[in-house]
Amino acid sequence: MHLKSDINSKVSLPIPLVSPLVSPEFAKEIARYGFDMANSKTIGKQATYAVLINTVIAMVHRLLYDESKSGNILLYEVRTRKILTYSNVIASLSNLIIVAIAAAAGIAANNAILVKQALSYLDIGGLVVTLYRIVTDLQFIKKVKQEFLEKEFYDQVYGKEYDF
Repeated sequence: MHLKSDINSKVSLPIPLVSPLVSPEFAKEIARYGFDMANSKTIGKQATYAVLINTVIAMVHRLLYDESKSGNILLYEVRTRKILTYSNVIASLSNLIIVAIAAAAGIAANNAILVKQALSYLDIGGLVVTLYRIVTDLQFIKKVKQEFLEKEFYDQVYGKEYDF
């Protein structure tokens, strides 16, 4: 109960396991730079919201699947993943640009409070989800393309009726 009450206090708790695994001084130092339990909780919420939005979009896109119009289900999933990747990149870049402009305005006004407030709007969880999607979706797309090309090659060489 006491630990829960300290998470959102002005000076939040350091990240668990850093003190015993590295050192208490290191845990204090990274907490001083804002890497503490309160910020970790915020980043977790941001990532959860990003994943939830991606899931809803993927589900809606899947509901729109029509085999007669869209063809192979794997190729349709490639399109879904491309949509999600592009939308995540656009959202993350937009967030970075807005935060950078707001922080620059705070720096120009020589106002540290404005800069700190601008940086608080940085969607770190969304950025992490975007980077994860880029890596995993590109691997998936590459794998599907390779399988599709191999199948097309076999169909061309052996004919569509040939079955392994």
